[in-house]
Amino acid sequence: MMKYINYFVKYGALIAFIFFVVASNVFAGTGGTEFTQLYDLLTGWTTGVLGKSIALAAFLVGMGFTVVQQSLVPVAVGIGAAAALAYTPAVLDGIIVGMIF
Repeated sequence: MMKYINYFVKYGALIAFIFFVVASNVFAGTGGTEFTQLYDLLTGWTTGVLGKSIALAAFLVGMGFTVVQQSLVPVAVGIGAAAALAYTPAVLDGIIVGMIF
């Protein structure tokens, strides 16, 4: 009997914790209109000419280090950095909007 009580306490607490975490994320992505201008500015920088320039620079620096080191790792890091810069705003929007039930 004591064995089942221990399981109930352990897993019951885990399930309650999961419900509280899910319930706290229900309103993620809503409200906060005072930060809309900042969000739009940063998203514009990232997806605009500044973001494309930084992504291109990361790729070119990776290519330069690839030639010097004769390894493909730096160009892969440059491509990864460029992809992260290009796709991160859309991925974050999808994650935050996806949390709303």
